[in-house]
Amino acid sequence: MKEQLYSQLPEEIRNNVKQLIANPSEKLDQVMERIQERNALVKSDFLKVIMIEKKITEELRAEILTRFLSDKEAGIREKAVLFLEAENIQESIGELQRLFQDPDQDVRSKALWVVAKFTRDKELTEKIQQELSQAPSDSARVMLAAALYLIDNTRNSPEMQFLKDYYLTHYYDLEKDQLKVDLTGEYEESTQIIGLILWKAGIELFALGSLEAYDLTWLIEKD
Repeated sequence: MKEQLYSQLPEEIRNNVKQLIANPSEKLDQVMERIQERNALVKSDFLKVIMIEKKITEELRAEILTRFLSDKEAGIREKAVLFLEAENIQESIGELQRLFQDPDQDVRSKALWVVAKFTRDKELTEKIQQELSQAPSDSARVMLAAALYLIDNTRNSPEMQFLKDYYLTHYYDLEKDQLKVDLTGEYEESTQIIGLILWKAGIELFALGSLEAYDLTWLIEKD
Protein backbone atom coordinates (compact mmCIF):
# COMPACT_ATOMS: atom_id res chain seq x y z
CA MET A 1 0.00 0.00 0.00
CA LYS A 2 2.82 2.41 0.90
CA GLU A 3 4.57 1.77 -2.40
CA GLN A 4 1.35 2.47 -4.30
CA LEU A 5 0.85 5.77 -2.49
CA TYR A 6 4.46 6.77 -3.11
CA SER A 7 4.06 6.06 -6.81
CA GLN A 8 1.03 8.38 -6.97
CA LEU A 9 2.96 11.32 -5.57
CA PRO A 10 4.98 13.68 -7.77
CA GLU A 11 8.71 12.93 -7.67
CA GLU A 12 9.37 16.17 -5.81
CA ILE A 13 7.00 15.14 -3.03
CA ARG A 14 8.49 11.65 -2.80
CA ASN A 15 11.91 13.24 -2.40
CA ASN A 16 10.53 15.54 0.29
CA VAL A 17 9.29 12.55 2.29
CA LYS A 18 12.73 10.96 2.04
CA GLN A 19 14.35 14.21 3.17
CA LEU A 20 12.02 14.37 6.17
CA ILE A 21 12.99 10.86 7.19
CA ALA A 22 16.71 11.56 6.76
CA ASN A 23 16.85 14.99 8.41
CA PRO A 24 13.54 16.09 9.96
CA SER A 25 14.89 18.92 12.11
CA GLU A 26 16.38 20.78 9.14
CA LYS A 27 13.91 19.88 6.40
CA LEU A 28 10.50 20.09 8.12
CA ASP A 29 9.80 23.79 7.49
CA GLN A 30 10.99 23.59 3.90
CA VAL A 31 9.01 20.45 3.10
CA MET A 32 5.82 21.74 4.72
CA GLU A 33 6.03 24.99 2.78
CA ARG A 34 6.27 23.07 -0.49
CA ILE A 35 3.52 20.58 0.34
CA GLN A 36 1.05 23.23 1.45
CA GLU A 37 1.41 24.95 -1.92
CA ARG A 38 0.15 21.83 -3.71
CA ASN A 39 -3.45 20.85 -4.42
CA ALA A 40 -5.72 18.99 -1.99
CA LEU A 41 -5.19 15.60 -3.66
CA VAL A 42 -1.41 15.74 -3.29
CA LYS A 43 -1.71 16.92 0.31
CA SER A 44 -4.15 14.12 1.07
CA ASP A 45 -1.80 11.50 -0.36
CA PHE A 46 1.11 13.03 1.55
CA LEU A 47 -0.87 12.74 4.80
CA LYS A 48 -1.65 9.09 4.11
CA VAL A 49 2.03 8.34 3.55
CA ILE A 50 2.98 10.15 6.75
CA MET A 51 0.49 7.99 8.68
CA ILE A 52 1.82 4.65 7.42
CA GLU A 53 5.54 5.42 7.06
CA LYS A 54 7.17 3.62 10.00
CA LYS A 55 10.33 5.71 9.71
CA ILE A 56 8.38 8.84 10.66
CA THR A 57 8.54 9.25 14.45
CA GLU A 58 5.38 9.86 16.49
CA GLU A 59 6.62 13.32 17.42
CA LEU A 60 7.29 14.29 13.80
CA ARG A 61 3.96 12.87 12.65
CA ALA A 62 2.09 14.83 15.31
CA GLU A 63 3.94 18.03 14.34
CA ILE A 64 3.09 17.58 10.65
CA LEU A 65 -0.57 16.85 11.37
CA THR A 66 -0.81 19.84 13.70
CA ARG A 67 0.52 22.13 10.97
CA PHE A 68 -2.14 20.86 8.57
CA LEU A 69 -4.84 21.98 11.03
CA SER A 70 -4.39 25.48 9.60
CA ASP A 71 -4.42 24.42 5.94
CA LYS A 72 -6.50 26.59 3.59
CA GLU A 73 -8.52 23.54 2.46
CA ALA A 74 -11.31 22.52 4.86
CA GLY A 75 -11.08 18.91 3.71
CA ILE A 76 -7.39 18.77 4.60
CA ARG A 77 -8.00 20.31 8.03
CA GLU A 78 -10.69 17.68 8.56
CA LYS A 79 -8.32 14.84 7.58
CA ALA A 80 -5.64 16.18 9.90
CA VAL A 81 -8.11 16.19 12.80
CA LEU A 82 -9.13 12.58 12.14
CA PHE A 83 -5.54 11.42 11.73
CA LEU A 84 -4.59 13.13 15.00
CA GLU A 85 -7.33 11.16 16.73
CA ALA A 86 -5.34 8.02 15.93
CA GLU A 87 -2.21 9.47 17.55
CA ASN A 88 -1.25 10.50 21.06
CA ILE A 89 -2.75 13.97 20.75
CA GLN A 90 -2.33 15.43 24.22
CA GLU A 91 0.18 17.96 22.91
CA SER A 92 -2.25 18.99 20.16
CA ILE A 93 -5.36 19.64 22.28
CA GLY A 94 -4.79 23.39 22.23
CA GLU A 95 -4.52 23.46 18.44
CA LEU A 96 -7.67 21.36 18.09
CA GLN A 97 -9.56 23.69 20.41
CA ARG A 98 -8.78 26.59 18.09
CA LEU A 99 -10.75 24.72 15.42
CA PHE A 100 -13.92 25.13 17.50
CA GLN A 101 -14.13 28.49 15.70
CA ASP A 102 -13.32 27.08 12.24
CA PRO A 103 -15.59 28.43 9.44
CA ASP A 104 -16.40 24.86 8.33
CA GLN A 105 -18.79 22.98 10.59
CA ASP A 106 -17.56 19.53 9.61
CA VAL A 107 -14.11 20.60 10.82
CA ARG A 108 -15.58 22.05 14.03
CA SER A 109 -17.65 18.95 14.76
CA LYS A 110 -14.74 16.58 14.31
CA ALA A 111 -12.46 18.73 16.46
CA LEU A 112 -15.10 18.77 19.20
CA TRP A 113 -15.49 15.00 18.94
CA VAL A 114 -11.74 14.34 19.21
CA VAL A 115 -11.28 16.68 22.18
CA ALA A 116 -14.37 15.19 23.89
CA LYS A 117 -12.98 11.71 23.32
CA PHE A 118 -9.68 12.50 25.00
CA THR A 119 -10.81 14.89 27.75
CA ARG A 120 -14.47 14.10 28.62
CA ASP A 121 -14.63 17.79 29.55
CA LYS A 122 -18.16 18.84 30.51
CA GLU A 123 -17.29 22.43 29.68
CA LEU A 124 -17.61 21.35 26.04
CA THR A 125 -21.26 20.38 26.46
CA GLU A 126 -22.84 23.75 25.76
CA LYS A 127 -20.72 24.34 22.65
CA ILE A 128 -21.55 20.88 21.29
CA GLN A 129 -25.25 21.38 21.95
CA GLN A 130 -25.19 24.71 20.10
CA GLU A 131 -23.43 23.14 17.15
CA LEU A 132 -25.81 20.18 17.04
CA SER A 133 -28.87 22.42 17.13
CA GLN A 134 -27.79 24.06 13.87
CA ALA A 135 -25.80 21.27 12.20
CA PRO A 136 -26.56 21.24 8.44
CA SER A 137 -24.72 18.03 7.52
CA ASP A 138 -25.45 14.45 8.49
CA SER A 139 -21.82 13.71 9.31
CA ALA A 140 -21.63 16.70 11.66
CA ARG A 141 -24.78 15.57 13.47
CA VAL A 142 -23.28 12.10 14.00
CA MET A 143 -19.96 13.42 15.34
CA LEU A 144 -21.61 15.91 17.69
CA ALA A 145 -24.04 13.31 19.07
CA ALA A 146 -21.09 11.00 19.68
CA ALA A 147 -19.21 13.83 21.41
CA LEU A 148 -22.08 14.28 23.86
CA TYR A 149 -22.08 10.54 24.56
CA LEU A 150 -18.34 10.58 25.20
CA ILE A 151 -18.67 13.38 27.74
CA ASP A 152 -21.40 11.66 29.79
CA ASN A 153 -23.38 8.64 28.62
CA THR A 154 -25.36 8.02 31.78
CA ARG A 155 -29.07 7.84 31.00
CA ASN A 156 -30.16 10.90 32.97
CA SER A 157 -27.18 13.11 32.25
CA PRO A 158 -27.84 16.56 30.73
CA GLU A 159 -25.96 15.42 27.62
CA MET A 160 -28.14 12.37 26.97
CA GLN A 161 -31.37 14.13 27.89
CA PHE A 162 -30.51 16.90 25.42
CA LEU A 163 -29.77 14.30 22.75
CA LYS A 164 -33.05 12.53 23.48
CA ASP A 165 -35.02 15.80 23.17
CA TYR A 166 -33.13 16.65 19.98
CA TYR A 167 -33.97 13.26 18.48
CA LEU A 168 -37.64 13.50 19.41
CA THR A 169 -37.82 17.03 17.99
CA HIS A 170 -36.16 16.34 14.65
CA TYR A 171 -36.30 12.60 13.97
CA TYR A 172 -38.90 10.60 15.80
CA ASP A 173 -42.54 11.02 16.81
CA LEU A 174 -42.83 9.00 20.00
CA GLU A 175 -46.62 9.26 20.19
CA LYS A 176 -47.12 7.98 16.64
CA ASP A 177 -44.13 5.63 16.88
CA GLN A 178 -42.78 6.73 13.51
CA LEU A 179 -39.93 8.68 11.97
CA LYS A 180 -40.34 12.33 11.04
CA VAL A 181 -37.58 12.15 8.43
CA ASP A 182 -36.94 10.23 5.23
CA LEU A 183 -34.59 7.39 6.13
CA THR A 184 -33.11 7.46 2.63
CA GLY A 185 -32.64 11.24 2.58
CA GLU A 186 -30.19 13.69 4.10
CA TYR A 187 -30.82 12.36 7.62
CA GLU A 188 -30.20 8.69 6.78
CA GLU A 189 -26.99 8.07 8.71
CA SER A 190 -27.71 10.28 11.70
CA THR A 191 -31.23 8.87 12.11
CA GLN A 192 -29.83 5.41 12.66
CA ILE A 193 -26.63 6.19 14.51
CA ILE A 194 -28.07 8.74 16.95
CA GLY A 195 -30.91 6.33 17.69
CA LEU A 196 -28.34 3.64 18.44
CA ILE A 197 -26.26 6.01 20.58
CA LEU A 198 -29.36 6.68 22.67
CA TRP A 199 -29.89 2.93 23.02
CA LYS A 200 -26.32 2.59 24.26
CA ALA A 201 -27.18 5.16 26.93
CA GLY A 202 -30.27 3.19 27.99
CA ILE A 203 -32.78 5.41 26.17
CA GLU A 204 -34.73 2.89 24.11
CA LEU A 205 -37.14 4.78 21.88
CA PHE A 206 -37.80 1.99 19.37
CA ALA A 207 -36.83 -1.58 18.49
CA LEU A 208 -33.30 -1.76 17.12
CA GLY A 209 -33.81 -4.48 14.54
CA SER A 210 -30.93 -4.48 12.04
CA LEU A 211 -29.27 -1.53 13.82
CA GLU A 212 -27.83 -4.01 16.31
CA ALA A 213 -25.27 -4.89 13.63
CA TYR A 214 -23.72 -1.40 13.78
CA ASP A 215 -20.29 -1.28 15.42
CA LEU A 216 -19.85 2.14 17.01
CA THR A 217 -16.66 1.30 18.90
CA TRP A 218 -14.50 3.75 16.92
CA LEU A 219 -17.07 6.52 17.42
CA ILE A 220 -18.13 6.35 21.05
CA GLU A 221 -15.43 4.48 22.94
CA LYS A 222 -12.11 5.83 24.14
CA ASP A 223 -9.11 3.65 23.38
